[in-house]
Amino acid sequence: MKPSEGGSDLHVHSNRSDGTLSPGDLAARAREANLARVAHTDHDTVEGWAEFASAARAAGVEPVSGVELTTYLPPDLETHVVGLFVDPANAALKESMAGFRRVRSDRIGAILEGLRSAGVVLDRAGVEAAAAGAESLGRPHVAEALVRGGFAGSIAEAFHRFLVPGKPGYVSKAKITPAEAVRLVRGAGGIPIWAHPGNTRADVVARLPAMLESGIAGLEAWYPGYSAGHTGELGAIARTHGLLLSGGSDYHGERKEGADLGTIRVPESAWRAIEAARTKPAGPVASSEPKPSR
Repeated sequence: MKPSEGGSDLHVHSNRSDGTLSPGDLAARAREANLARVAHTDHDTVEGWAEFASAARAAGVEPVSGVELTTYLPPDLETHVVGLFVDPANAALKESMAGFRRVRSDRIGAILEGLRSAGVVLDRAGVEAAAAGAESLGRPHVAEALVRGGFAGSIAEAFHRFLVPGKPGYVSKAKITPAEAVRLVRGAGGIPIWAHPGNTRADVVARLPAMLESGIAGLEAWYPGYSAGHTGELGAIARTHGLLLSGGSDYHGERKEGADLGTIRVPESAWRAIEAARTKPAGPVASSEPKPSR
């Protein structure tokens, strides 16, 4: 299979946020996976974009700029928004990303203090070493430091024992709404996509009115763990409401749990609809028919 025939993975992460591969190595991995295009969608940062774009083009993979934002629906329901085609040089976007990273940095300090109060002593240098130069620090980096420090046997165990609500290292994030994320993405010329909207139809339907009101343009119908049936249900919801369909592996690297790069591929028909939406006014757009992911 040639890379030009390889489909699209529109949700991946590098080590500029909580992935394990550098942007350049991520591009090389995309080439090995025979992907036609990949969206670089790190959490709360676009700092890895230039390196990724250059390496991807050199590897014959079409790079798509992106970002993933964590938002909350009342009262405290975490809901993610991926912005595709955002302009990484957009001043408002860069200013907001810098603010988000400062909040994340402050949160790391509060997490370490909570762990310390429970007798689990980590220093910030250890977390930063686990982050390996990431622009945006988060709980996965603390989890990695906990594993390296011998406090947990795996990332999953570190989260379960220390970093989820009710545990000593849990500190809630500063919260923005989906509507605020959509305005930020639109302002940077991007297309806002509802990331991994839910594992069941009921999950999706419960949040759908608020997400439609936020101005979301599409949703991810191809995602790790989604059955062909659920992808079909999401496609039907998208058609009803004039939403785009997107998706991806949410790849974080070899040492992270989850799907490998390229195991989820967005069909060309869906990609063409997303690409066409770049030239249309903001608002609902026609949806393409979903097919089971490979």
